[in-house]
Amino acid sequence: RPETGYGHTLRYLGATRVAITLKQRFFPTCYGIDLSTGMRLDHSRLTDWNNRRLTDEGISVNGTASYEFAPGYELFAGASSTWLGYDVGEYGLLHARDANFVTDPDLEAATARSVKLGLNASQGNWTGNLTFFDTHLVGLGEYDTSAGMLTNADEYRSKGFTLQGSYSWGSGRVGASYTKADVTQDGDDVLPSGGTVMPVGDLATLYIDQEIPQYNLTVGGTLEWAGTLSGDYLTEAGYDDHSSYAVLNAYAKWRPARFDNLVVHFSIDNIFDEEYYERSSYVQYSPRDVYPLYAPGRTATLGLTLDF
Repeated sequence: RPETGYGHTLRYLGATRVAITLKQRFFPTCYGIDLSTGMRLDHSRLTDWNNRRLTDEGISVNGTASYEFAPGYELFAGASSTWLGYDVGEYGLLHARDANFVTDPDLEAATARSVKLGLNASQGNWTGNLTFFDTHLVGLGEYDTSAGMLTNADEYRSKGFTLQGSYSWGSGRVGASYTKADVTQDGDDVLPSGGTVMPVGDLATLYIDQEIPQYNLTVGGTLEWAGTLSGDYLTEAGYDDHSSYAVLNAYAKWRPARFDNLVVHFSIDNIFDEEYYERSSYVQYSPRDVYPLYAPGRTATLGLTLDF
């Protein structure tokens, strides 16, 4: 039971959630068409910070269809409707501003709906994928500063695409992915204010992994990149541009020959000690002297995993 409060007064929150999966089935059909469907029933009960009980239930459904139109090439399409319920974490929005916090009497459970469409390809050592997505989040918790209450936010929407590919040569692989997403709320670009939903823009990752069997060693690395977020919608609201960044990471795993249940891990993140902040961080907001939450600098980690 998490607690929240102001001054010397504490308020307690309690939540119960029960989920029943009714079915999750895969139907291979003729003519290269496959169907996958699922359904889930949730019941949620929340006792809010001022002892008001909210009870609700909802059904989540999903379905995906795929069609292999040529050997190694597959088209797919899917859709889902998800009941998200009440999130106790949203009550963290009721911070210690004053003692007059209330929950909107018309607060409703949040929901989401999503569609996807794409292509999978696999030829020899090569694989690739292109996915277009469109996701709507309806009724997430939001603190309305003018009304002084926790209420349902306007609809969020994230739409874009992800392109990825990889090549394998048995003992290793190399691959890359690129995602472009436009995130809006009620039709307007979302600001990087550190809220529940943040703008993404352009993201890319390049990775490589290589096994060295004679030494029981695996080495690899990743290069993570994010493009610049900029525009009048940021500056007019008092935010700085969100600068582009690129971060290089490397790792090694060694399994001693005499100890099959033992693995030694060593990694170096942010090798070049790049100064940056991730897309999940708020951006500098000059009107209130709010500064970004910077990511860690160069970080070396040595670890040991023992299976027993």
